[in-house]
Amino acid sequence: MEKTIVFDTGSIISLTSNNLLWTLEPLKKRFGGVFCITRHSKKELFDKPLETKKFEFEALQIIPLLKTEVLSIAREERIYELAKKLYEYANNLVYSGEKPVQIVSIADVEGLAATIILEAQAFVVDERTARLLVEDIYEIKTIMEKKLRVELTVNNDKARELKRLLKNVKIIRSFELVIVAYKLKLLDKFLPNIPNARKVLLDAILWGVKLDGCAVSEKEIRQAIKSEI
Repeated sequence: MEKTIVFDTGSIISLTSNNLLWTLEPLKKRFGGVFCITRHSKKELFDKPLETKKFEFEALQIIPLLKTEVLSIAREERIYELAKKLYEYANNLVYSGEKPVQIVSIADVEGLAATIILEAQAFVVDERTARLLVEDIYEIKTIMEKKLRVELTVNNDKARELKRLLKNVKIIRSFELVIVAYKLKLLDKFLPNIPNARKVLLDAILWGVKLDGCAVSEKEIRQAIKSEI
């Protein structure tokens, strides 16, 4: 099966908002495989924004990537069948009393399903809850309790089934992706003619993706800069 990386809607938006969408083409060439999105992500990135004025320009920037297949659309029907199952499990995982709490979108679970079916090397997702489904499923309860200020319970049967289905999924974020672009010197054209230019550049791009929705801590940013400079 061809090497693949699946991208969530949010990670593409983060790159677009930070003028980094163009890095996908050289990164894809370096990877030597396929970069893809799901059908619902295409709707969120392209179809719906074209109907509005606020995000219309961002949507137009996606067109060249789709035409040149820098970004492909995952079309296997098995992906969307599995996504329905993941959506049902995930949104019946955490309960407030007898009422389930919705924690993920259909786009999130389509990306996870594509990663499983395509045996992808990674799923690029910036949203924290989708990432925790893979990395620390019980932490979702803690986070949702703080957010909603109510006591929640976890459906352990759903948790076990999600762990089984997602056990081989590897998560990365736009945070890690732009660090790779930085290491490959793809961003050197933005180096300012000031002291500590490389540190300033890396700090700027990492804070850029954080402020545009990537779930990354200040501590992680500091550690990344320390290890790369």
